[in-house]
Parts: sequence; structure tokens; C-alpha cells
Amino acid sequence: MKMMKPKGKKSAYICFSQEFRNNYKNENPDDKSTFAELSKTCGQMWKTMSDEDKKKYFDMSSLDKERYVKDMENCVFDEKDNEKLKKKKKRRATKDPNEPKRPWSAYFYFCDEHRKDVREQNPEFKLTDVAKALGKMWSECTEKHIYEEKSLKAKEVYKKELEEYLTTEPNTKKLKLGENSSNSHSHYSENESD
Repeated sequence: MKMMKPKGKKSAYICFSQEFRNNYKNENPDDKSTFAELSKTCGQMWKTMSDEDKKKYFDMSSLDKERYVKDMENCVFDEKDNEKLKKKKKRRATKDPNEPKRPWSAYFYFCDEHRKDVREQNPEFKLTDVAKALGKMWSECTEKHIYEEKSLKAKEVYKKELEEYLTTEPNTKKLKLGENSSNSHSHYSENESD
């Protein structure tokens, strides 16, 4: 008897985003924010969260991975399904751990500097409340140039590190800087918006 493939394992980010969306909808039932708008807010929050705050979601991801492994062991696939799974695995490229990390935007530097203060002043705030407060503070910030300078410096460092990486790393797909690619996270773009 053929069984359906189990639901895929969730990453820590997916665990966080599902919780974020559920909490947001429960707390703001009349809000008409689109999925894209909520995803953008969720992504910004994730990028600026501390490792300590993310730990809960990595633990949730580990539990879900255990569930997935157990479900896969109990699954029976026919040859056609096995071929599909092999092709799918081949398509997914793994990110090189030596590849330089993309630089933060000015907004992320701002959030990183002010998040702790917002939490200390408002210990009852949930993650969504902290994000809203930081967003409001950013929109009212008169010293954005300080964070924009940090971001520009980080971009310059990133560009140099990426150039070095692309010329020295063996066995990697090497992209020319500035070349358009569907794998846009692998190279630096001058047109990147903050």
C-alpha cells in the first residue's frame, strides 16, 4: 500500500513565522495586511532577533525534524516517487559556509542598537510589539545617516570579502560581480535597497 509523503520538516524560521502570523492575526483581527507585508515584517524581525530569542524556534525545528524522520521511515514509496525524490535532492544547492554573509541594512543596525532598550522599557512587549516600536522609532529617527554609514561600510567590506571568496574558493559556483542571477543572495548588487 502506497502512503503519502509526510509533510516536510520546518526550519526555525518557518516555526517563527507561523507563530508570528498566528499571534498577529489573533491580536489584530481587523488588520488587512497582505501576506507579503506580514512576511516582510516577519523577515525583518527574524534578522534582528538575538540567538537567545531564536533558540526556542531552533528547538521547535529539531522536534519537527524528528517527527519528519520518523514519518519518512514509516513511508513506502514506489520507484517513480523515489526518482522524484532523488531529482529534488539534486536540485537543491547547499549554501557554502565560507561564503561571506550579506551586510545589514541601516534599519537592521538601528534595530540591533535599540532593541534592548525597547525591551527593558517595555518588558510586557511581545516580539510584534517590539518590532512595531522599532519601526516607529526608525520612521521618526533624525540620525539615520549614522546607520546608513555603517551599512555602507559593511557593504564595502562585504564586496571585498565576496571578491576574495569568488577568486579563492575552490569547487564553488562562481558568479561575476554585478551579474544578474536568480541566486541573488550569492552576489552583491549595487541596487540593493535598505
